[in-house]
Amino acid sequence: MICKPINEAGSLDVLYIKDNTDLGEVKGLLKKYDQIDIEEFIKGRLFHVDGVISKRKIAFVSVSMYLTNDGKSTTLFNQQSDSLDVTRTFSDFTINQNSEEFKNLASETNKLLEDPTFDNGTVHIEYIIDTNGKAYFIEMGSRTGGMMIANTIEHKFGFVMNEASFKLQANIPFNFPDKKIDSEYGYMTILPENNKLIKFNEEIIRENPDVIQLESNAVIGHDYQLATESTSRIGTILFSAKNVADVKNKINNLTQLIDKNIVWST
Repeated sequence: MICKPINEAGSLDVLYIKDNTDLGEVKGLLKKYDQIDIEEFIKGRLFHVDGVISKRKIAFVSVSMYLTNDGKSTTLFNQQSDSLDVTRTFSDFTINQNSEEFKNLASETNKLLEDPTFDNGTVHIEYIIDTNGKAYFIEMGSRTGGMMIANTIEHKFGFVMNEASFKLQANIPFNFPDKKIDSEYGYMTILPENNKLIKFNEEIIRENPDVIQLESNAVIGHDYQLATESTSRIGTILFSAKNVADVKNKINNLTQLIDKNIVWST
């Protein structure tokens, strides 16, 4: 099962309880929070749908998948620094409109928003698809997705989601561009270690042909802690790929690039 605080965001202080040996952690959670939510753990892959509502109808849908460098589609990170598969990077990338996952989640979103409660704007929806292909709705916000989600959609589809949202809400004409889709786009967050940052060769990373854009908020000499959230980052990379297999290859290559150009104290 999953235990999580009711009034927190993302995966902050979320516990994955595998068996009775993990139940002691729940006591610590209850000491910190007045109320916790207990949910069934669903084994599967984690996706999000980003859409635009126009005149109470879905006018645009994009589907993306989460993936860590250790091959897990999750936002729960392996924080054991001595582990071989410790989570060092976290990625989020668009998937092909002809894929079964895209069709599945686009259909679920159409059902969910058959009668939306607002006329115009953007939505960001989280889903899990389990091992049998069944989609589970997690949560929804009437907003544009954060991090570099808007950047990936702009590169893939050729428009800015917040511009579309503003114009539609202001009753200003907006036409979605008829852009040829030739690549998938995603971003990778660079997660800190539990050490002091000694060096971050940003220019070498920016010059790599696989890197479209690098945003950095790293502070040399700062003592960092292991990330508990994808937002606990020291940098974010925008990249493109031809398909899911190519995405996984890019994640591997970019993670190696990062490892070679970031130095932590020992």
